[in-house]
Amino acid sequence: MHTTETDLALVGRDNVFVSIFESNSVDSTKPLLSTLNDSLSNLNVNHRIITNDDEARHWPYPQSRERIEYLANARNKAMEPLQSPDPTVRLENWNEYTTVVFLNDAWFSWEDVVRLIATETEDGGDYDLACGMDFGWLTERVGLYDTWVARDICGTPLRPFFPYVKDPVSARKVRDEQPFAVSACWNGMVAFPSGPFLCSLASPPLVTPLQFHPSPFQACDHSECFLMSYDLHRLYNTTERPARIVMNPQVRVAYEQNWWKWQNVVLRVPIIRFWVGKLEFLFPCCRIGEREGGRWL
Repeated sequence: MHTTETDLALVGRDNVFVSIFESNSVDSTKPLLSTLNDSLSNLNVNHRIITNDDEARHWPYPQSRERIEYLANARNKAMEPLQSPDPTVRLENWNEYTTVVFLNDAWFSWEDVVRLIATETEDGGDYDLACGMDFGWLTERVGLYDTWVARDICGTPLRPFFPYVKDPVSARKVRDEQPFAVSACWNGMVAFPSGPFLCSLASPPLVTPLQFHPSPFQACDHSECFLMSYDLHRLYNTTERPARIVMNPQVRVAYEQNWWKWQNVVLRVPIIRFWVGKLEFLFPCCRIGEREGGRWL
């Protein structure tokens, strides 16, 4: 709650609407959200928090179409205050909100939110979608977590281990903690301008406002988050105005508290950062971000 209050103080309580859709939690999420609801009311912050239980708890595998469709609908529920055709659900001033920040169930700080919103493209321009980097130590995924969604500028999936990308230019930007262009990402926390999610734009057959959805092809399931980046490429599809999707290495969220501390405290110690940057010199046969007859690290 301290993180939320700090962000509210920075951007102004009247400029924020908090929308949360929860479903099928089996831990303490529901009582915590009840406490958050009371806190936001006491702070006079506009909000909508929905808790929900249904039978959709298990899927045959994590990438199953049923799961993706369920998650897409859940994310669209959170967007209803901006998108709903029902005037009793849609905010009266729905078209005055300029930025949407989406958070997964990850540890983050108020600085992460501020850094992400303030992200710029490599040429100093505005982004269509900006994401951070998410980390975890969960079952089959160690290191960078959401490599199923994240794609580098060449369309290649990111890897779990530093520097996460094969492209040498992007790898240098990762080492320097500079935002770099990607083809798709989500990774725990994203920010995007609200415009394409509010307005009806003449771009058939693309349906606007943009919403989360599963793949229209039965044999080609993919994450609803990946498809959001795909739709932005469809919306901005000219050489003069391509989609501008960037990943900001300064924004690091995590799915366990200790992993968040490792990324945001331990790895930010100057001497440790120095040796991480020199790692390629310790392993000259496996140069990070470059391929000179050796393998990728």
